[in-house]
Parts: sequence; structure tokens; C-alpha cells
Amino acid sequence: MGFIFTEVKRVLPVLLAVDLLCVPGAWMCGALDYRVFVGIGYGTLFSLLYFVLLGFVVRGALERPPKQAKRFLQINYAGRYLLLGAILSVAFLSEHVNPWCVCAAFLAPKLTYTLIGFRDFLRVKLGLPERKAGKPEKTDKMD
Repeated sequence: MGFIFTEVKRVLPVLLAVDLLCVPGAWMCGALDYRVFVGIGYGTLFSLLYFVLLGFVVRGALERPPKQAKRFLQINYAGRYLLLGAILSVAFLSEHVNPWCVCAAFLAPKLTYTLIGFRDFLRVKLGLPERKAGKPEKTDKMD
């Protein structure tokens, strides 16, 4: 479970930055009210839970033979998207939640890994070292 929380720690700063950007964004659109903050909370909570669920699914797939892993991932893929649809439906149908803040929170993991890929691309192009000297990252361990 350690690798899951390592990845959550990697996504969390971007998620919080996206959340903070929702406030001035809503203010500029003239939509800043309590629903923005409810949407930020709702979106952050469910985005993190959804991301952790994805980590458990990946871990479960890695513990299976390839054919079983493929089937396991396909079934869970459909289930996760049904769950995502339910979460977003509640957000869009509720009068007390700003659905755009919820959607923004769900984009944070994708944004995180896009930024990491861009950072690594720049490091290679500029000839910079991969990371600072010190303790190596432990993202490949499944404890």
C-alpha cells in the first residue's frame, strides 16, 4: 500500500493548486459563493478516493497472471467509470455543489503526470540531472 500513498503525495500538491485556482476562477466568472467551496471539498475528497481505488486496482492486477489481470482491469475499468459517472451526476444535479470545481479536482492526477513528463522531457533536453542526490524514490515497491 506504500506505493499508493507515495503517488497520492505526488498528486496532492497539484490537486490543492487546482482547488485554489477554482476560487479566483469562480470569482472572475461571477460565480463565487458557498457552492464553490462545497464543490472543492466534494471534488477533492472523491478525487483522492478515486485515485486510491485506482492504485488498489493496479496492485490487484499486478498480483495476477496476465490473462486474469487483463480481465480484472477491464471489469474494474467499467466499474470505476460508473462510479465516476455517479459522482459527477450528483455534482451536476445538486444545487449545493459547483460541478466545475468537482471536474477540476478529477483532472489533477492527469495534470500531475503530464507535468512530471514535461519536467523529465526538459531535464533530458537541457542535460540536467534526473533528481537531486539523496534518498531514492520508492515508487516501485508494493508494501
